[in-house]
Formats: sequence, C-alpha cells, structure tokens
Amino acid sequence: MQKHARFVMFGMTFGMTRGGLVVAPIVALILFATSHRPAYAHMRWFVDQTEHAGAHYPFDLTSLMVVLGVALFAVVTLVAEKSHAYQQIARRWETVSRRVPEGFEWRIVGLCLGILLTVNAVTGVFLAPNLDLFGDNVLLVGGLAQLAVGLLFISQRSFFLGGILLITVVLPLAIAHVPLGLLVDYYVQFLAIGLAMMIWGVRLCPLDGSICRVLRLNFQLLADLPYLLVRIGTGITLIVLALHAKLLDPSLALTFLDENELNFMPLLGFDGFTNVYFALSAGLVELTIGIFLVTGVATRFVTILFCMVLGSTLIMLGPGELIGHLPLFGVAVPLILRAGPGRLHLRESSTAGRIGASTPAAAT
Repeated sequence: MQKHARFVMFGMTFGMTRGGLVVAPIVALILFATSHRPAYAHMRWFVDQTEHAGAHYPFDLTSLMVVLGVALFAVVTLVAEKSHAYQQIARRWETVSRRVPEGFEWRIVGLCLGILLTVNAVTGVFLAPNLDLFGDNVLLVGGLAQLAVGLLFISQRSFFLGGILLITVVLPLAIAHVPLGLLVDYYVQFLAIGLAMMIWGVRLCPLDGSICRVLRLNFQLLADLPYLLVRIGTGITLIVLALHAKLLDPSLALTFLDENELNFMPLLGFDGFTNVYFALSAGLVELTIGIFLVTGVATRFVTILFCMVLGSTLIMLGPGELIGHLPLFGVAVPLILRAGPGRLHLRESSTAGRIGASTPAAAT
C-alpha cells in the first residue's frame, strides 16, 4: 500500500504540470485496464512448464512435413522478395510512406513502451508479467524507474532521458535481480528500443536537442541506426522466444495449448495434427521470421506476418493481453512504414543526414 501511495503522490505532482495534463487521461485508462488483471498470451507469463515435463518432438512423417512446409515458406519468401511485383509494391509503399510526418513512427513506439512500463509500475511487475523484484527498496526503485520512463515516453517530453533511464537503471536492475533464464526473453528487445529512442529523441523532442547540444552529441550519421536496432533486436527476440519457449523444450508450449485451444488444424480436417505438431510449427515459423528480420529479408512482409500472428491471439484470448505485446506492435510501425536499412549494413535512406541536422524548434 505504501508503494502505491507513493506512486499516487508522484502522479498527482506530475499531473499539475503541463505535460501531466496530456498524460493524465492515458494513465487513467491504464489504471482502469490494469484493475481487471488481464491474461497475457506470452506463454511464460501464466503457465506451468512442469505439466508436460520431459516432453519432446517426435521424429515422424508429420514432423518432417512441418519442417519441409516451413522451409518452403522460407524459400518462397526469398524468391518473392526478388520478384518484380514485390519490388513494385515496395516502391509504391515508399511513395506513400513519405507523406507520413517524420518521426511519427517513433512517437508510436514511445507511446506503446510508455504504456507498458506504466502498467508494470502500477501492477507491481517488472518489464514483463512473469518478472518480479523482491525487497521493498528494490521494488520501489524498480517501480519508480519504470513509471518515470513510462511518463517520459507517453508525454513525449524526452525520449533521450527515457532511453537513458531504461538502459542505465531499469535494465541493470533486471540483470541484478531477475534470473537470466527469464530475462533472456526480453533484454535485447528493451535495449534496442532504448537506444533507438535516444537517437531519435534529438529530432523529435526540443529538450533532447538542447541536452545533446550541451553534451556535444551529434547523431547526424546515425539516421538509419534506430531502424537497424529495432529490426535486429526484434529478430533476436523472436529467435530467443522460438528456441527458449518452444523448440528446445516443448513442455511450456504444450501446457499453453492445453489451456488455450489455438490449434485450428483439426478444424480443417487434420485430426492427427496434435498440439505437439502445432507447437513445432509455431516455433519454426517464429524462428524463420526472426532470422529474416535479423538479416533484413522482406522486412515489411515478415513484420506484417508476425503482427498477424500476434493479432490472432487477441481474437482467441481477448484484448487484455495486448498490453504485454505493445512493444512488439510498436516497433512494427517503423519497420512496416520505413523498413530502414537492408540486410545487416547501414545505407543511405530518406532520413539519412536529417537527424540532428536541424534545430529542435524546427522539429516541433
């Protein structure tokens, strides 16, 4: 109760500021949503792995067909990316995306991450619903740090300071107090977003521009880096989740599927396609999408695909679990809208040379 009382006092003080007038309605909605303690679709957030201890994937014809099917999907994606039709669609989309205000996508990323961290601070979890801090002082520091970052991102006052706090306070707290076996699912994702928001803050937030001028930081040559960071960071996150939660040990996935009837294959007439094959399919597809994102293959297409997969869980489990996946939905916006540099290297793009090139006043 004391922890929540301190959060309330902090919120009342912030609410009296000009930024608080903008943030207050959003925070009110967050408080309403978290009062219902929604279920989350990430498997490690609410299932017990021991219910299928010792489970493994069978080596049979169905498993072989699953592997071949995912391999075919990968080959078709690689071939389609080189096709004239795909390139033509990409060029038309580039024309449309140029009409979107510069930095709009990063404001969406900041809003999504800010809402998640504020929800975490209010509900008493740390970074993710299955991560907890122990000890009153550590819990208080973790909650206040998340709340501070969340409010900075939601209010759009300073992405640079929010990213700094995320990287230098929130993530080190997680490293010190959260088991590595749990933190590995989230660390790269939050680190990539934090770095990306720091770089784009100088363009979008007047305060960040002033800070960078005082510190003599010049992000002009890093215009494409935020897109590269979130693309590779998201790809690595999906690869880790595929291996850690599905492919290396299917027990967690099987327990999740027992409690949530997501296996639609029997409805299509494939009665022998049990949950173990569905878990194998999901893991291989997630792994493939992650590899494609890391290597920059058909970035927009695979990003839309993984958003569709995440969106399907909203239909089955309800919109409550949306909060937990907000960072992934958020980073999907810049990847779909701009795509960013191709493959593993940086290249010139429509944004190159503009970050930090103008004054903060011109960016507002």
